Order: sequence, then C-alpha cells, then structure tokens
Amino acid sequence: MFQELCAACHGSRARGGVGPDLTVSRFKYGKDRASLEKSILEGRPGGMPAFSAYIKPEDAAALADYLLSL
Repeated sequence: MFQELCAACHGSRARGGVGPDLTVSRFKYGKDRASLEKSILEGRPGGMPAFSAYIKPEDAAALADYLLSL
C-alpha cells in the first residue's frame, strides 16, 4: 500500500523526494499512530493530500504502523 499511495512523493524507501523523509525521528505533525492516521486520512497543509476517499481507516492504521516501523 505504501508503494501504491505514498512512494511517488516520499520515495520508494520513504527517504523523501517531493514529500519529506519518513524515516526521521520527528514529524512536523507528530510521529505517533493517531497523528499519522490523521495526516493520511485528512491530509496536511502544503502538499499532503487526504486519502480518506481512497482508503479505509484500518488501512490508514496499517500505513501508520508501517511508518512507525521504519
């Protein structure tokens, strides 16, 4: 799911590109599961699109868990 939805902006290894590096220790909007799910589902100002129309909340939770494992 990361490769399909996120890699175009965050890179195939999540180290950044158009979007920020997702392997760093801190994120602008928080690096906890709830904050990541919110970012994925609702988007963030400045370029992070909302994916709530494309994925279920449980998929956002799975993506958040994946990002926390990096």
